[in-house]
Amino acid sequence: MKTDEFYESSAFYVALYTFGSLTFIRFKYYFGWKLSISAIHACGVSYNGANFHAINTCSPFVIETDKYIRGKISHWNTSVQ
Repeated sequence: MKTDEFYESSAFYVALYTFGSLTFIRFKYYFGWKLSISAIHACGVSYNGANFHAINTCSPFVIETDKYIRGKISHWNTSVQ
């Protein structure tokens, strides 16, 4: 993004590149949260007698598909809220 070639590109390319970059940054967080929750499941800490849903960190599908910002915020890093 810091090269002269990038600044000479079309606005559509810049917007597409920025959107893709931000999407991969979000997926980095999703991967980390899901990796941590899989370690918790492997230890058995989140088992409540019937299933492994006692602890949940985030819901990436809901975050990416919800059209309201309140829904996105309520499903982003739910273990902190």
